[in-house]
Amino acid sequence: MNITSNNNYLKSIVYISLGLLMVILISIAYLPKNQHLIVGTTSPENIVSPKQFIIETSSDLELSKKLLENKIKENEPIYKRDFEKENQTKKDIITIFFTLNDIKEKKYSTNSIASSNPILKLSPRTVSQMSRMDYDSLRFLELLSQQIATNIYSEGIKSDENMQEKLSKHLNPYNSVQTRNNYGPLINSILGSLVSVNMVYNEKATSEKIQEIKRNFIPQTTTIKKGQPIIYKGDILQPINLEILKKTGLYRNGINFKELLPLLLGVIALIFMLEKMITRHVKPTTKQLLLLISLQSLYFTSIYFVNSFEKFPQFFEPGLLLPVSLFSILICMLISEKVAYIITYFNILTILLLFDFNTLSILYIMVSNTLTTVLVRNFKNRRSIPLTGLIVGAMSLVVMSVVLLNSSHSSLQFTLIHLTIIFINPIFCYIIAIGTIPYIEEIFGITTNLKLLDYSDMNNDLMKRLLNEAPGTYYHSLMVANLAESAAENINANSILARVAAYYHDIGKLKKPEYFIENQNQAQNPHEYTMPSLSALTILGHPKDGVEIAKKYGLPVEIQTIIHEHHGSSLLVYFYYKMLKSSINEIVEEEQFRYTTPKPSTKESAVIMLADGVEAAIRSLDNPTPVKIQSIVNKIIKDKLDDNQLSDSDITLVDLEKIKKTFINVITNQYHSRIKYPDK
Repeated sequence: MNITSNNNYLKSIVYISLGLLMVILISIAYLPKNQHLIVGTTSPENIVSPKQFIIETSSDLELSKKLLENKIKENEPIYKRDFEKENQTKKDIITIFFTLNDIKEKKYSTNSIASSNPILKLSPRTVSQMSRMDYDSLRFLELLSQQIATNIYSEGIKSDENMQEKLSKHLNPYNSVQTRNNYGPLINSILGSLVSVNMVYNEKATSEKIQEIKRNFIPQTTTIKKGQPIIYKGDILQPINLEILKKTGLYRNGINFKELLPLLLGVIALIFMLEKMITRHVKPTTKQLLLLISLQSLYFTSIYFVNSFEKFPQFFEPGLLLPVSLFSILICMLISEKVAYIITYFNILTILLLFDFNTLSILYIMVSNTLTTVLVRNFKNRRSIPLTGLIVGAMSLVVMSVVLLNSSHSSLQFTLIHLTIIFINPIFCYIIAIGTIPYIEEIFGITTNLKLLDYSDMNNDLMKRLLNEAPGTYYHSLMVANLAESAAENINANSILARVAAYYHDIGKLKKPEYFIENQNQAQNPHEYTMPSLSALTILGHPKDGVEIAKKYGLPVEIQTIIHEHHGSSLLVYFYYKMLKSSINEIVEEEQFRYTTPKPSTKESAVIMLADGVEAAIRSLDNPTPVKIQSIVNKIIKDKLDDNQLSDSDITLVDLEKIKKTFINVITNQYHSRIKYPDK
């Protein structure tokens, strides 16, 4: 396999290893447990609940079933009112009395009445009795019939028996009152023949009501508090005892794959999501991935032991003891800020899936991780780490106190204990990080900003040697560092790496410092007596010489890479044209005067290449005016761009514009006009 495929192979192993670790942690929780407990025998020990459980036993299920059945029985069927029947009854009453008036006026006889006329539903005796009544009595009887029909219908008639019952109730006052005309029997005859069931059973609405009762029904459960004994030593084990132990996970006679399989699939999905997000947004190296799997292994192991520890008091939140800030610091500083954010939310999803922490612990993990990641990126030296831990502790305390003080689940004593842990935990995490980061850097070969800051000390042996043996190069490197740091900061590159690498980018000139113009005095210039091709060999070799010196002094790989790349494959223009002038009749190969080193592969490397060229060009000006400075900066950057030297870095045209403005601003401020003082 080539290097690329080998790296992909190693990365796959890293993610698979993380998945296997999580599978092992899950499987441990589902291994057989307390198999020696048998129904009918005595318990050899006390079994106490390690945390609070809310479970549903068989007794709870039976009771819930009975309660639900009773609620459904108590629910009355839903009926729909039939207004068409009511309206038809009212019309029929009007028709009956209208027909009676016609009969009384002898407009037609009873034999000529249409078969559809509702009066035919009345008995001949009733019709005869009503026909002998005067107009006012009939009118009163009609109105009274309409009113009683309306009252009966408004109450609802669900069956024929229900109709007779309501009819009797409403006619009772009229049957007992002695009047000239006894209206009760007449109204009973009229309404008894016309009134019918008006409440129709609504099966759909009744079914929906029953479903709503089922949805809103709260099943009976059994609450087992943390520290509560489930079984005492010497108790005879009953089926309900083992059932409770199974529900709480304290008894298992085998592995339940139906429960385990969804968790395993969830873990696979989370690992796949993590790989896609990190690969897409960060693209870490294999060393960084190995470090990530190591840190995640420690993190999940610590979560597992904290979660499984059974000696905590009842209201204590064990999730607050997790060193979440420590892992956030290490990931943010040793890998990247983006990975820290991704891992934060990956871990929260994992905890929700695999571990039994409550909302308070999850909220604390989110707050502490986020604050740590936001504040760590501003580190400028090791002294700022403890102060940042204090800030994270204080800010976490403020946020979490709002939640804890409004919670009624714990006493004031435990609230104060929790707040104290929340404040102290990040401080200890930051202290531990100070001591562990140097060892992790050495073990995994990773360079952090803190390690780079150690190499920014100008009193180290290599910088002292550069100052003494190549003072011009030393001061040139300082100027390049100023330019590179400012430009890198403006394009969101690593400004610390740019500054420190710029200090060392020309250490290869230590091999033959007198061959470089910044280290020459006016009386000495060895190039005047040397062939241009030989002079070029010396100049072109200084990046490779620099890498050798960097390895000898143990400089980080990132700095060695920039030393190797800071000239790319640029053309040594001065000696190339000097060779052309001295070899008029000979063919001069341009490749002979080009650097054979790689082109810049990062933004930091590209910035140092541009800063190096600009600083050297500006130093050659006799009177650097703002116009000249701007012209030189534009020309140097354009030449590098036209020469295709920036093609391998991820630098953009927008970045180049920002770099131009930064260079011009820094150099112009450096060469600002000064007041000319008199001799005396």
